[in-house]
Amino acid sequence: MTPAASLTERDLIGQSALARELVRLRPSVRSRLGIHDEVIIVLDCLIAVIRAVDNPEDQRPWPARLEAAFGLLDASLTGAEGDGTYFEHLTGGINRIADEDFVERIKSLPAESFKRFLRRLVGEGAYIRLTRAVQDDGRIALAAIRKGLRKIMPLALAFDDSVSFLTPEQIAEVEGMDKLAKSALTIAIELDTMLDQIATKNLSLDNLTVSDTALDAAEGIEALFASVQETLLGQSRQALEDLSARLSRKIQGARDVLDVSADGNSQAASSLVEFVDRLLRSAFDDKTVLRFASERFPGQTDLTYDKAGKVAPTKKAQALCFMYAGQATTDPQPLLELVAGGVVTARSVLQAIKHADKGTPEEADRVREAIRAVEGFFVVAVRVGWAGASPDHIQGLRTRLGE
Repeated sequence: MTPAASLTERDLIGQSALARELVRLRPSVRSRLGIHDEVIIVLDCLIAVIRAVDNPEDQRPWPARLEAAFGLLDASLTGAEGDGTYFEHLTGGINRIADEDFVERIKSLPAESFKRFLRRLVGEGAYIRLTRAVQDDGRIALAAIRKGLRKIMPLALAFDDSVSFLTPEQIAEVEGMDKLAKSALTIAIELDTMLDQIATKNLSLDNLTVSDTALDAAEGIEALFASVQETLLGQSRQALEDLSARLSRKIQGARDVLDVSADGNSQAASSLVEFVDRLLRSAFDDKTVLRFASERFPGQTDLTYDKAGKVAPTKKAQALCFMYAGQATTDPQPLLELVAGGVVTARSVLQAIKHADKGTPEEADRVREAIRAVEGFFVVAVRVGWAGASPDHIQGLRTRLGE
């Protein structure tokens, strides 16, 4: 394949039914439809990767399957003649989709009139094959997206829990977060429901498992929410246990004491405050936190305070440093900054309960909410905030927390 040549079926990886049907159309027809070769290549790659990662017969962890998928792409990037044009078309397609506001252009097409136009342009036989190809690729993509949504729902709930003590004004203070009006889990569930509606109206779900199909509206969403809560609880416990059995016992002890002690609210709040302080203090010393704060958030005045004539980091600075794994060079991530602010606010609430200790059920509920906020902070940090750090850097952090 050369840059001047039109794309053919031999140039494809061959796992996208729609890509195969599109290249069978005459170049003049593709041109009239505004379907560039580069866009077909992107579709070809996307379905190939989804098939490889979501292969139910492949028992390897998904990172290994993803690596194998990219290996498949690597084998095709140079094209049959080794001229590198497959890679050129792939990068060109990504750029074209981004530059041309591709999604908005597709959404603006009147559905029924476009169908009639397409049927006349390509002929009845090709139109039927294209329709079936859209359904084939759609089933593959839909199943993968919904499985992905179900996997990130516990993380969405962890985010919601971690920021539950923040006011709308505090959220709006973080750049880019002023429009955050819904919980992350609500958004994920709404997307899942929307995908189900698309599936039931336009695609066959015969190949999906029961866990991937829709739940009944009210009862189903409640069951889904309970399932996500249970999954998150298991994940947070496991993540804490992996790092430090001592820290894990602190969290569990706070839960247990609420139910068995007459002074449970105060004891649980005290235990949680100690947990947060020890977690942040063990991860990074003050010198490291101060350096991180000055490099990552220069000029921000609420990250330091005067401690007996010396500059010391605030709890917020410690939480931000923990959330970013102490790396000041990472790109800004407003969600992580919200989560860091959330755990600091939750700690302040716990301090107040620790000293007030009214012993009321409402106070106990606030402590339970704070437990979820602290666990949510930890889970988001480990799974998102630390994701870009090197293995050696994370191992050092894990070692300090485990001591």
